[in-house]
Amino acid sequence: MLIDLEPIFSGLKDSLVIDEDIEISSELLEKSSIKRLNNVHFVGKIKRLDDLPITISGNLTGVMILLDDIDLSEVEYKFDIPLDEELEDEYSELIVNNELNLLDLLWQLIQVEVPSKIHGNNKDIKLSGDGWKLISEEEVSKNNAFSDLDKMLQERSQK
Repeated sequence: MLIDLEPIFSGLKDSLVIDEDIEISSELLEKSSIKRLNNVHFVGKIKRLDDLPITISGNLTGVMILLDDIDLSEVEYKFDIPLDEELEDEYSELIVNNELNLLDLLWQLIQVEVPSKIHGNNKDIKLSGDGWKLISEEEVSKNNAFSDLDKMLQERSQK
């Protein structure tokens, strides 16, 4: 999604208003933990005041379809990401020939918003079986096989 910035650079317009549905390619999704994206929409404004860099502000909304960490079922995760950025040197690769590649910027925002853990409605999931059980992170730290070694090393370092 390329936005022509020439009207702003030439002074014909003070700002550009954007109200667009966003399509993310399957190639980008394949490289992420996101299964699908639904109803992705951006509403915002691009402007430039005097010699200041281009500023872009708005909201990116939509629904990510992610896989549950436990049972791998699909889970919907709604997002509403505010955007208020000055496009300075670190964003220089987004502007080529007075065109802003808005899709790349929005994709970066979506990727940052992906939660590190996702749990759906797995009330009926089996958490133990013949010779195994799923334990929480707290139980892992309590039942750490190296906890005695850690204590001994701490005592030795205090001497």
